[in-house]
Amino acid sequence: MWIKAPFTPAQMQTLNEYQFGVSDHGPGHPFLCGKNDEGHHGTIDGNRGLLIATLSGWRCLYCDHNQIEAFEPFTKTHEGEVRWGDLVIEAVPGKIDTLIDQLVERLLQANQPASPFFAEKGSARQRIQHLVGIALESLYRRKLAYEGVETRPGRAFSVNEQWVAVDDGLPPVGREVQALCRLSEVTNPAHPAFAVGYHIVRTTRFSALPSGSFMAESVGCGQVTHWRHERINENALLA
Repeated sequence: MWIKAPFTPAQMQTLNEYQFGVSDHGPGHPFLCGKNDEGHHGTIDGNRGLLIATLSGWRCLYCDHNQIEAFEPFTKTHEGEVRWGDLVIEAVPGKIDTLIDQLVERLLQANQPASPFFAEKGSARQRIQHLVGIALESLYRRKLAYEGVETRPGRAFSVNEQWVAVDDGLPPVGREVQALCRLSEVTNPAHPAFAVGYHIVRTTRFSALPSGSFMAESVGCGQVTHWRHERINENALLA
């Protein structure tokens, strides 16, 4: 029933989805720091001293506490397979946006030289930057999964049938579509492609060039690899 670190990338992803309440496992009480009654512990999504799953175990966003055990069912389906959070939950996109904002705020606290959270500074600040990066990566992967974009660890990148590779065909010139771009060297944790490498651009058009090739208008954030027709449900779109 219990697993011990080191966790696999898939386990780390699904454990963090559970921690942030965006897992298809359903709601539950997340793992919290054993020292969270100390005053310097803040809250994420109302949970004081929330732990982040890393490959080497659980780590606290507010102190150096760590532990190595996790509840295995959180990482498995009812059939015992690796859980990938494929179930769509309508509340997920908006909830993830709120969580991302809270994590970025935690990162900003860590970067403030006079922050009361960081009397130790130095290595502690680097630790928080690392943990926030892992947490954001897990959330961005979950958000892209909601959009039908497969970026989960342990699997090759793939998209569902709604996406068309630009090498296989382009949309009619001038028609508004969504474009999927691959980015490289994204270092801003607030960027939707941080640690994931893909970002959905809400609306763009393809236009013909004099050379006979095509380009996407109003993208400017990487190489377009796939496109799909604009969705009607605006709540299901990435900004």
